Amino acid sequence: LKLLRIQHTFNTKVGNEFIRGVSGGERKRVSIVEAMATRGSVYCWDNPTRGLDASTALQYTKALRDMTTIFGLSTIVTIYQAGNGIYDLFDKVLVLDEGKQIYYGPLKAAKPFMEDLAFVCADGANVADFLTGVTVPTERRIRPNCEAKFPRTAEAILAEYQASTIKKDMMAEYEYPTTQEAKSNTEEFVQAIKDEKHDSKLMGSLPVTVGFTNQVKVATIRQYQIIRGDLRVVIVKQVSNLVQALSAGSLFYNTSTDTSGLFLRSGALFLALLFNSLLAQSEVTDSFFGRPVLAKQKGFALYHPAAFVIAQVIADIPIFLLQVTVFSLILYFLVGLTVSASAFFIFWFILFTTIMTMTGLFRTIGAAFPTFDAASKLSGLAVIAVLLYNGYMIRKPDMHPWFVWIYWINPLSYAYNALLSNEFHDKLLSCVGPNLVPNGPGYGSSANQACTGVRGARLGATSLTGEEYLDSLKYSHSDLARNIGIVWCFWFLYLVVTIVFTSRWAETAPRSGQLLVPRKLTKKPVRSSPQDEEARGNDEKINISSSSSNIKNAPPPDTSLIQNT
Repeated sequence: LKLLRIQHTFNTKVGNEFIRGVSGGERKRVSIVEAMATRGSVYCWDNPTRGLDASTALQYTKALRDMTTIFGLSTIVTIYQAGNGIYDLFDKVLVLDEGKQIYYGPLKAAKPFMEDLAFVCADGANVADFLTGVTVPTERRIRPNCEAKFPRTAEAILAEYQASTIKKDMMAEYEYPTTQEAKSNTEEFVQAIKDEKHDSKLMGSLPVTVGFTNQVKVATIRQYQIIRGDLRVVIVKQVSNLVQALSAGSLFYNTSTDTSGLFLRSGALFLALLFNSLLAQSEVTDSFFGRPVLAKQKGFALYHPAAFVIAQVIADIPIFLLQVTVFSLILYFLVGLTVSASAFFIFWFILFTTIMTMTGLFRTIGAAFPTFDAASKLSGLAVIAVLLYNGYMIRKPDMHPWFVWIYWINPLSYAYNALLSNEFHDKLLSCVGPNLVPNGPGYGSSANQACTGVRGARLGATSLTGEEYLDSLKYSHSDLARNIGIVWCFWFLYLVVTIVFTSRWAETAPRSGQLLVPRKLTKKPVRSSPQDEEARGNDEKINISSSSSNIKNAPPPDTSLIQNT
């Protein structure tokens, strides 16, 4: 950062079309620093100094020079309007004109080669500008008395280069990869990379050199930095979590423990699942904000996508622990659910499991689709399906056989099953009010009363147990641990699928809107080759005199065709 003079942006967001961040020039410098940090073997830079001031451009090029020398890299750079300070840092130079390589060779031999062809480089001029201007009639300068014999076109300069000793020396270097020295250096390089790479089956065939554990560690730190950079979102979520817990707790405040509170207690448990599921839906949007950066860093071999996904999960755990704890403490005791340590912590653990699983579900949806429009449509449909077929709005025995499969693939259905089993286990539910008939003045004897309109109630009974109620819903407290385990299996499935889809992300570079046509497919217009200024000579005077005589004999123009432009 100090090298490119952007250390002041250390705690500033890069930004995008919607989020204000660093400036355009600073954003480019961030991309340059990111690419330099990869320590690649071959670097190709396309006009990287554009937008940089002269001093920063020189410092940046010196950094490239030092990296190339110290680490033995190969660096290829295209630079426009490079000063001599930048030009002198390179080893070789390549000059192209109309797709023809008119020179490729040592840096120090480029200027003498062009001067031997009668081109003049002024004292103190930029050598790079001199080389690119030899085929431009308005820029080049010719040695006196050589106007008739210097090469005027790129083809002529190329012919001179083909016949030079520089060309032969460069051709001789092409045989270097087949030499014993090159083979020995290649073997040492391969062994060095192999020694740097972490010995694991997962990383063995990938270009990354850092171990998977270290990748997860660094990616986790990076994820916390991202969270800290957007701390307002976290605060809004936690405040919303607190408000929802207070609202739901006051809505179902101190529900009764008899049959009149069956539906209310079930509603409170459903609302606990509902809020955490809707809160996790924001992951669909978040997955698209960081996708271009992750795809680029994946191409740079900085992180394996699996390390990034696991780091997200690790970074979520403390936040979810706080979120579930605050929500559970408020809702559980305001509603008046079972006052038992074991029942409370099972309730807390089921909510934590649910939010982890639903977050994984929406991250999977976000990773699976290339556009936010398609992902948002499926996420909306998924919310409707998992909430409608979890067993609260439509009881499992009442579900149509055609759609009951949604219940079996719905993680919320197993979580809701576990919550009800935890709450109504070992409970005795007395029938009261409209659920007890006959009821009213003069019907005080329970011997002549019975429960009605309550699932699981036996004939003639004035109360029912929690197990009878659960059995009427096809639930069982003995399946509590199994149901929690199934929800965690869904979480693991979503994690694996997210890793698979994230690994298939490709870097998408912004398009400029220009149509690029291969040179061999272009149709060049037929035109006469223009004469440059140095070859006109006396013919120009003859043409001028003849044209002036023609002007005198020419008829006057038709003024009706003259337009004022």
